[in-house]
Amino acid sequence: MKKYLLMTLCSIAVVCCTAGWDTIKKTDPYFEATIKNVDIGGEMLLYQNISKPMRSCDRMLKGLGKVADEKDPTTQSLFVAFAKMLDVTSFKAIAQSSVKVEKGVYLYKQFVLTRKNTKSILAGEALKNEKLDHMIASLPADTRLALHGNFNMVYLLKRLTEEFAATGNKTLIDGLAKLRTQSKAEGVDIDAWAESACGPMMLVISGELPQDLKVAIAISDKNGVLSGLLRKQYKPKENESSYPITGIPIFPKAQLVYSEGCILLVSDPAILAKPAKMLGDDPRYSKYLPLLPKEGSGFMVVDVNPNFAALANFMIPEDKRCITIRPFRIVAVDCRRENGIASTMASNFSLPISGYKFINAMVPAMMKRAKGMAPQKKAPAATPAKAPAPAAK
Repeated sequence: MKKYLLMTLCSIAVVCCTAGWDTIKKTDPYFEATIKNVDIGGEMLLYQNISKPMRSCDRMLKGLGKVADEKDPTTQSLFVAFAKMLDVTSFKAIAQSSVKVEKGVYLYKQFVLTRKNTKSILAGEALKNEKLDHMIASLPADTRLALHGNFNMVYLLKRLTEEFAATGNKTLIDGLAKLRTQSKAEGVDIDAWAESACGPMMLVISGELPQDLKVAIAISDKNGVLSGLLRKQYKPKENESSYPITGIPIFPKAQLVYSEGCILLVSDPAILAKPAKMLGDDPRYSKYLPLLPKEGSGFMVVDVNPNFAALANFMIPEDKRCITIRPFRIVAVDCRRENGIASTMASNFSLPISGYKFINAMVPAMMKRAKGMAPQKKAPAATPAKAPAPAAK
């Protein structure tokens, strides 16, 4: 009963929120546009208007420059420019939901509502959607971790230039212009590089056992700008497209691979071969993938199999372990939308219930540790014993 106390309190809080549904709908201008992007009727449904906290966050970010160096206007201007690039005031509300689809299949959704045409480098034009379903299904079946993001580097550079100019700070403006000029003189056109780098970047780690892990990092280079620069120093042999990377003891077969439209850094060229079994062929994932959007700006796959779960538990001493790590699987897709960012995650565990259990395990452990670190009260000084009085004659 005790360990589910927090879950019960959270459930009551959600009921209270849903009881005032009509009131929120009438008074909150962002409620309907946000809540319609998640599932209603599951094990969790949360909504929060974050416009006020985001305004406070914006003020804090802009004020960090004064904290960093009160006498340096360039530092202050830099923090102001960074805060404007983040444009956190354009984030208005957030909704989250979790639904049990069937036994062993859970679907978590999150939607962050933003102002239309937000200039934040975290949303809007900074992200690009593309077809992802085939890409996820084509990953090796033994993928342990995969991270993918599709970024608009031209837009990011444009925003940096705009906000530096808006500060009016000559040091920042001239510094960026000088960097462009010097780089171009050295054969590196920053604007051309940004155009070439527009597109996906991906990290894939695969392997059934910890000692058999293979790593691949792919960076978009659609116009070959980065390849041209790297080939000057890391030129492959004639009729070859890869350059061996030495000096990494754990990855003796590491290579830099020049591919069409991208550059890859791989720990072992074997990871580039078409896998004998792909993620889409794995029956464990056949129930997850149809639940996810086919297009998005990025995805994440995490698969901790029994071998890695056992290793994680072994590395944490049992007396310091709050929970025992069990095998789990997650596939998540982020999608850029006109008025926000939608995230969808399919997994073999319930995110809110696991979170509650983790907190319930952590709180007693932290209290126990705090109690052990608390200063102990000194024992009262011992009063010296008096000699017994002489017996009466």
